[in-house]
Amino acid sequence: MRIILVYFCFLVALQTQAQWLSDFSLIDVRDGSKLALKEFRSNKALVVIFYSPSCAYCRHYEERIKSLQIQFLPKGVAFLLINSNSNEYAPKDQPEAMKNYLKEINLDIPFLTDPNKVAMAMFKARRTPEAFVLIPSGNKFEIIYRGAIDDNPMTASDVDHTFLKNVLLNLGQHQKDEMQTQLIGCLIK
Repeated sequence: MRIILVYFCFLVALQTQAQWLSDFSLIDVRDGSKLALKEFRSNKALVVIFYSPSCAYCRHYEERIKSLQIQFLPKGVAFLLINSNSNEYAPKDQPEAMKNYLKEINLDIPFLTDPNKVAMAMFKARRTPEAFVLIPSGNKFEIIYRGAIDDNPMTASDVDHTFLKNVLLNLGQHQKDEMQTQLIGCLIK
């Protein structure tokens, strides 16, 4: 029994350790340029959302993401979308289609293509939309939140808990342990 208790405590300790990310760069579909994570070091925080235009759950969040960007960009919070789906998965996940999608929904956020799943592996992302809040510290970024944008992916008017917004409202007051919420969305393919 004692061995089981020690093992359980070890697993809990592993899961509560903060996750740190090093730099990486991917292609921004808006203009074809490379964008590196280090370019966001001067921001108060960076919101990274794994996102795919081919995912119906993501499309339900278009207006909510715009609203968050409008509210928090002036407060030093940058936003970044990453699509880690294979380019062959769906026509909407190809770079030119992603660029047209941003224009169609009138969203001005860097949208990175990650067909080799480099960022997906670093973040340990599994679904779209999956949100992360990063705090810069030197040459690395600490993930202080991972999970859902809110508790109702289908209907914005029925949201009870605005997880991502609450984290952004309380920046600077975060605990050392990473916060995480249950996630609903499309699997990254």
